Amino acid sequence: MVKRHFLFVQAPFGEFSKRLAARLRSGGHRVTRVILNGGDLHNWGFAEAHFFLGRTERYRDWIAYLLKREVVSDVISYGDGHYYTEVALEEAKALGLRLACLEQGYLRPNWVTLELDGVNGNSSLPDNPSFYRRFGIPLSELPDAHVILGNITRNNVLNITAYSFLLYFLAPFFPFYRLPVYMPGYVTGLAHLFRYYIDKLQRGQAARDQAHILSLQAPFFLGIMQRPGDSQLVKHSEFPEVRFFYRAAIESFARNAPAESHLLFKCHPLDQGFSGHARGIRQNARQMGVAGRVHFLNGGSLAPLVRKSVGVITVNSTAGLAALNFGTKCKTLGKAIYNIEGLTFQGPLDSFWQSQNMPDKDLFLRFRQLMVEMTQVLGSFSTKDGVALAVETIAKRLIGGLPTPQSMEAVRLSKTV
Repeated sequence: MVKRHFLFVQAPFGEFSKRLAARLRSGGHRVTRVILNGGDLHNWGFAEAHFFLGRTERYRDWIAYLLKREVVSDVISYGDGHYYTEVALEEAKALGLRLACLEQGYLRPNWVTLELDGVNGNSSLPDNPSFYRRFGIPLSELPDAHVILGNITRNNVLNITAYSFLLYFLAPFFPFYRLPVYMPGYVTGLAHLFRYYIDKLQRGQAARDQAHILSLQAPFFLGIMQRPGDSQLVKHSEFPEVRFFYRAAIESFARNAPAESHLLFKCHPLDQGFSGHARGIRQNARQMGVAGRVHFLNGGSLAPLVRKSVGVITVNSTAGLAALNFGTKCKTLGKAIYNIEGLTFQGPLDSFWQSQNMPDKDLFLRFRQLMVEMTQVLGSFSTKDGVALAVETIAKRLIGGLPTPQSMEAVRLSKTV
């Protein structure tokens, strides 16, 4: 077998990249990583590392030269929406190298994503419903959907916090590093840690707030909010910040929704808590004359809210898949992998509130099965058991080749011959 050189340009927080590298090296392959900041160094170490210490404008030439000099065959990134990953993927693609993008799972909590070339808005999943109707298998339940992999949220928060603090404290050694988020590293770390423990202390209040919403006799719509700084907002929607999403939703709701209905916004579980969403939503609702009908929930559980709601709106959060799973109508306001005719509402937001257009359950089951087969890996990036599961499957797919729509079609057709 021809041995390959896998290069990480960015990786999930924590030791996942080191574990995956060890697995790939056990097959005789070379694995190295680009180190951009102190968080990268903390997660990877000095061995088999390429340090970029130059100014941002020099990065493109540097990464292009590195890919050629080190005879890289495969580039692995975590996400594809930040400057350093975007540039590296562009240069690798120009050289005809294999690309693989990791991301948090499109399905939660027991899955992570591994896709060819790009994820989320850049996914290679087809948006043609006929592809899924023809080749998907309508499984009512996914295998291993209820596997327990440990406290993923807690471990994610701890990994993000450690990464952020090391990024900040080692910043003098990486003076030109460009942050992909809108706040300093130490603030991000403290914010995640603070939010996690505050949520634990306020769990009772969140449960009471959720119970109040669920007890409403009037119908309610659910607005799923995304994490501030989410690259999917910036790259694949017209809403660069979360506040623009809830403003547009409230204005449309006030003008077009049934008079007896309510609108609830649920905060993202990894929101840093500095964006003032509660105050902003109250102000916008008051300005539009619907103050008593618009609510904000900081915490709570997604599934019961989706089940009880009469409709879900989001920009492009993968949490919208929960709506389709429960047969709840859904409207996306950005580019989403599941924004497919027959699944989500395809008309304008103003028409969504009164629409009776429900998702096609059979199409959703076929879509979900193919999406999992092509892009999802059982496991996590943060817990011991989750990492062990994910590393083994991801290594096999990287070495054997990632699924594509064309390869899936060939597999299905070969079984019908």
